[in-house]
Formats: sequence, C-alpha cells, structure tokens
Amino acid sequence: AHEQLLMGQALRERKLAEEAEERAALDADYARIAAAARAAHEQQQQQQQQQQQQAQQQLQRASEAEEDRHTAKKPRVDPDAEHVEGTDEPPRRDEEGDGDEEGDEE
Repeated sequence: AHEQLLMGQALRERKLAEEAEERAALDADYARIAAAARAAHEQQQQQQQQQQQQAQQQLQRASEAEEDRHTAKKPRVDPDAEHVEGTDEPPRRDEEGDGDEEGDEE
C-alpha cells in the first residue's frame, strides 16, 4: 500500500512537470508571437512614416515645380522694349503704326 502511494505521488509529480513544461512552451510561443507582432507593428509604422515623408516630398516638389512654371510664365517687362519678351504679343507699333524702324522714310 505504501508503495502504491509512492507510485501515485511520483505519477502526479511527473504529470505536474509535464504540464509545467507545456505551459513554459506555450509562454515561449506567446512571447515569440508578441515579439513578432510588435516588430510587424513597428515596421508598419516606419512604412507609413516613409510614405508620408515621400508624399510630403512629392507635394513639395510639385509645389516648387508649379511655382517655377508660374515664375517662368511671367513675362519680363522692359518698358523700353518694343514688345514684352516671353509672350506671343506682336511688337508694339510706333507712332506711324508700321512697327519697324528700318525703312521709315521721313
């Protein structure tokens, strides 16, 4: 009878040890899963930040390009010039109305 009690106790201890090993293995699995989830979350945040930075840079470049185009479209106005450079306007006509100074006979 005493031997049976010892064997029963040894069996319970072995069962408890196996359960403890299983819990430790599950805890390790959960820890790995949590670490992977944190890493994935951090990576996603980094990607979002990079995308936001790229979008901001693209907007900045587009804004600068638009500003450059706008600046380039502005005609350079020289009050002494016969016509405004950078436009398709014809040359300003002089008082006689023919527009060129060569060949005027007065």
